[in-house]
Amino acid sequence: MACLSARGQAFTFVSSTTFSPAYNGGAFRGLSGIDYVPGQGWYVVSDRGGSRTRVNEGNIFLTDKLPPDTDARQLTPKAMPFSLESIRYDARRDLVYLSAERDSAAAGEQDSTVVLALKRSELGNPAQAVRLLSWVSGSTNKGVEGLAITPSGQLWVAPEAGWAGETAMTNPTVHFLRYKEPAPGNVPDSISYPIDRFPNAYYRNDKPGGIAELLAIDDSTLLVLERAYHVFLDQDQGKREVVLARLYRAQLDAKTGAFAKTEVFNFNDPNQFSDGIRNLEGMAWGPASAEGKRRLYIVADDNFEYRPERMTTQKNQLIILETR
Repeated sequence: MACLSARGQAFTFVSSTTFSPAYNGGAFRGLSGIDYVPGQGWYVVSDRGGSRTRVNEGNIFLTDKLPPDTDARQLTPKAMPFSLESIRYDARRDLVYLSAERDSAAAGEQDSTVVLALKRSELGNPAQAVRLLSWVSGSTNKGVEGLAITPSGQLWVAPEAGWAGETAMTNPTVHFLRYKEPAPGNVPDSISYPIDRFPNAYYRNDKPGGIAELLAIDDSTLLVLERAYHVFLDQDQGKREVVLARLYRAQLDAKTGAFAKTEVFNFNDPNQFSDGIRNLEGMAWGPASAEGKRRLYIVADDNFEYRPERMTTQKNQLIILETR
C-alpha cells in the first residue's frame, strides 16, 4: 500500500469519496481551501461564491463536518469579494489568513493575488482585512494557493508556478516566502524550492506546474501538494483529461538555506484511485481516527463545472490519509 512519511510518521490511504455537482442543491461547491481548528470545526473556502460567473466573490464556511456529511444548506456562508484559494487559522494571534486569486475570467482585469489577515470575529468583513501581500501574477490563473502556519506562528506563502521571472519552463526553482512575524511592512525571507514542471501538459497554463497547497509539519518542514492537468488523446475515447498530483515533504536545509523535497505520496496510484483524482486544492490536518491516528484531509475544487466532458476531473472529492 502506498504511504507517505513525515518526520518518522507513515500515512496510509483511508478513503476517497466523490460527489456530484448537484450535491445539496449545488450549495457547497468550489472547495479550494480547508483548515481544521479543534473546538471550532472546519473552515472551508469556496472560490466563486456559489456561481461560475461570480469570479471575484468567495464564501467562507464553518462546519462541524466536511462534505459529503455536511448539509451546506444549513450553513451561513460569509461572503468576501475575492476568489478565495486557501485559509489558515493562527491560534496564537486569533487571526485567519486567506489567499485570494483574481481569475482571468474577470474581463479586463489582470491576474493578481493577495494574502489577507483578519480577526476571526471579522470573517466576512473585507473592510477589516489587512493585506500582507499584493502581487500581479506573470502566468495566467497562477496566483497563490498555498499557505501554511507553523507551530510557532510563522506564515509560509507559495506561488503556484513562481513569482515574476520564475515561471519559465527552463527554471526549476521557485521561492516560498516565510513571514516570521506576519504583519504589514515586515519583509519575509525568500526560500528556494525545486518545483515540478510539466512540458508535456496539454493545457499551456499547466506547463509551468502548480503548487496547490502547503501544510506545516513543524517550523522547518512542510507538506507540499503539486498538481497539473494532462490530456490523453485516445483513438477510441477521444480526449481524456486527468489530474497529475504528488505530495512532497519539503525539508529546510539549515546549511544551504533551501528546501530539499522527497516524494511521499503519489495520487496517481491506480490501485487506490481506480476512478482517478480530481482538481485537488485544499489540505489540512483533521480529527484523529478512533484509534488515535493522525489524519490528513484533501479536498478538490469542482470549479462549478457542469460540462460532461470535464466531469472526470471537475467534481467534488474528499481524500483521507492517516498515520500508521
